[in-house]
Amino acid sequence: ERRLARFLSGPLPQRPRAPLAVKQVQEVAPLLINEKFAAVMEQGRAVLADPQLEQFHRLRIQMKKLRYACEFMSPAYDGALDPFIERTVEIQDCLGDIQDTVFTQKFIDALFDNWKRKIVSPALLFVLGEIYQLQEGIAAEREHRFGKIWERFASEETIGQLKEIIKRDA
Repeated sequence: ERRLARFLSGPLPQRPRAPLAVKQVQEVAPLLINEKFAAVMEQGRAVLADPQLEQFHRLRIQMKKLRYACEFMSPAYDGALDPFIERTVEIQDCLGDIQDTVFTQKFIDALFDNWKRKIVSPALLFVLGEIYQLQEGIAAEREHRFGKIWERFASEETIGQLKEIIKRDA
């Protein structure tokens, strides 16, 4: 409620893309999709260069932006973007699994911090330790799987298909 009230009482937001609103989809879609795709590719290179969890999370955010832009524009391309969107979903799911492991491990870390100097069941500590290790294994497997998915996504074939689709008249 506070955020809505603050939004309503604030000045109108700047709309740098407002001039695009009066253009046809075939003029706007390639610009928007290429912009989002370039951001994904840049962040993907960052992940490959330094595969840290924060880099994976940033890529997931960029991938969502690309996916949503493509899904929004997809009807104008009669479903031709659907295979590309499926590839973004595949990567996004893998990255989401990695982020879930990060969340779970941070939650367990917080529990352990909260339980310092308290009497806690050894069985509970053991189970949480097992869950923590399981999450590490899942993260490692997903990071490995990501490399294979990314290779397919970032291939010249995929890039060529996307360029061919969005250059068509919508």
